[in-house]
Amino acid sequence: MNMEVSEPLVTLPEIKKSVRHDIPVTFHEIFFTPVKKSKQKLSGEPKTLLKFEDIITLIMDYDYQLVELESRERYTYNFSGIRQNKKGIYECVINCDDSQAEDVIKHNKKKRKTEVVSFNVDESHLVRAHVLFLPLDHTDGVCARMLIEGNRKISEQVVRMLLQKILDKIDSENFQPDFSKKTMRVPSQMVT
Repeated sequence: MNMEVSEPLVTLPEIKKSVRHDIPVTFHEIFFTPVKKSKQKLSGEPKTLLKFEDIITLIMDYDYQLVELESRERYTYNFSGIRQNKKGIYECVINCDDSQAEDVIKHNKKKRKTEVVSFNVDESHLVRAHVLFLPLDHTDGVCARMLIEGNRKISEQVVRMLLQKILDKIDSENFQPDFSKKTMRVPSQMVT
């Protein structure tokens, strides 16, 4: 391939370098199942199947992405952003806030200089991971394929528990979104 550059490329030392990573990705399938609570009076088993798209839209529209999941009194997880691209894939960023993180070491090879970045008492180390959800057409949108960026302190279990906490919050507030008014509202549990 022949390419010509009409202007010389100039690199400025102030500009941070672009890094290319090999990103490990884990693949999962995720869906919501209706669950009958012990105090709930239903004549039979609950039959409302929540569509994945409806749940994600609800999280985006009503600020349920502010819900945080705490783990081991150290990690805090929450959705930092959710959007839908043109192909119908939901692109999510999940934060992992590590309040007991070890110091980070920066190293400059050219200057042979190492610098330690310590965290103060009120500071923490924030790691972000990308999670993609693709609702599957052959399941009428009830099931979605989930891709999680690996090595970022975010696992399938964390995503499942975070979504479950959001569903529990919606249920505890007796919030009736439009898609659940059509049928009897039942609490849901997520299965992966």
